[in-house]
Amino acid sequence: MGQDEEANKQPFTQGILTMLYQIQDSITELKEQVNKKDTETIQAIMQTSLNNVKKEESADAIMMKMLLPELIKNP
Repeated sequence: MGQDEEANKQPFTQGILTMLYQIQDSITELKEQVNKKDTETIQAIMQTSLNNVKKEESADAIMMKMLLPELIKNP
């Protein structure tokens, strides 16, 4: 190979390296966006689930609900 061929290959190689770095950066950005979207989706599902769960009452609260009307009727 002559020096001319080597000189011609260098810009080509440099261009390929630049494109590979751009692709690598794009893949990294996509991974971050997917991770963020997954996190947002999980948070939305958890919030919806928590809103739909019936809140449990303590035994004292249940007893008060049962006894209070009777105590008011018959003190």
